[in-house]
Amino acid sequence: MIVIIQSNILCKCNNRQLALYHTETAFFIRSFMSTSSSDDFDVILDARGLICPMPVLKAKKALRDVPAGGMLKVMATDPGSVADMKAFCEMTGNRLRSSEQSDDVFIYHIEKAAP
Repeated sequence: MIVIIQSNILCKCNNRQLALYHTETAFFIRSFMSTSSSDDFDVILDARGLICPMPVLKAKKALRDVPAGGMLKVMATDPGSVADMKAFCEMTGNRLRSSEQSDDVFIYHIEKAAP
């Protein structure tokens, strides 16, 4: 059973009472069109509201859906994600094509390495 819960409520799941607190969940959007070459990506990962280590873990999972040489766009609000994404790319052989900040959102473009 999957239960989607919005914010700060108690629920019963499998006969256990759980306290759930509001967080933004990550989700994926497959890009079918891009308006410019700077927005050329295969998958978008919205990791806003997640804290370390979740943006990197979600990026690792999202890269499974990106073809070799393809681009993953990640949006995160955790300031620690700046160092984390750089280290993740160095360790996995993927290429961090860009890292920028727009207001409180950090935007990363990661090119998936060939297998």
